[in-house]
Amino acid sequence: YTHKANNIINNRVSRFTVSGDLAAPASELVLINIDPVDGNTGYHNGGGLAIKNNQIYIATGESTVASNSQSLTTLKGKILRINTDGTIPTDNPFYTTATGANRAIWALGFRNPFKLSVQNGTGKIWCNDVGAGTWEEINEIEKGKNYGWPGIEGKRTNQIAPANYKDPFYAYDHSNGACSITAGVFYNPAVAVFPTAYIGKYFYGDYCAGWLKTIDANGTVANFATGIDRPLDVAVSNEGVLYFIARGGIPGGSNDANTSSNEGVLWKVNYTGNGIP
Repeated sequence: YTHKANNIINNRVSRFTVSGDLAAPASELVLINIDPVDGNTGYHNGGGLAIKNNQIYIATGESTVASNSQSLTTLKGKILRINTDGTIPTDNPFYTTATGANRAIWALGFRNPFKLSVQNGTGKIWCNDVGAGTWEEINEIEKGKNYGWPGIEGKRTNQIAPANYKDPFYAYDHSNGACSITAGVFYNPAVAVFPTAYIGKYFYGDYCAGWLKTIDANGTVANFATGIDRPLDVAVSNEGVLYFIARGGIPGGSNDANTSSNEGVLWKVNYTGNGIP
């Protein structure tokens, strides 16, 4: 969440203890503080979280300062990896070359990595990185890799690649109203109630175009839902039910469209047995 104290604004990840359906504010354990946001912009914060093997992966945006993404002296524009108690694993790729909290860096070269998802079974970590002028990316996250921003957006063509560069698994352009990749989750629940054709597929959404699509391990894309008013997130329960949030409000990706909305809706998508979820 975004924290403010003494007129300094920063993002942080905390752990709370839950009793029943309530979390006690006094139980907060701050795991990591991200550097203060740059200037008065306060956006490109990333925010994706995922847990794999009892370690937390944290996606952080570059705070609208592109050079942050390639620097090992800031946590911004990165995927971070910490233990659930806030300590930093000693096998992180930059543990011996970075200092302090920056040893938490697991991968770098991101603009605004909005969503992280771990696939049950394979352990793959995919990240949706919101692009700038042309390309939206789905990246498979690997230890120590550099995903290219700001020098490369989308898949590399003739740009000079940084060390340990990795192309996105998939990238799509800003045609047909698309402009910002948001939601993302694998369909690998404990109990699968959708047809077998959906198992293992990755659901992702575009904030401006208002759709949800699926992509499989071979890169095959299929439409799932359209006409969604600014999709933000999607999740799959252990029982195989899919949920997504539609933020509502002003459509598109303009600054006005990013103002507050009181029209948000949480949707629940069941499979009814007639072949169409």
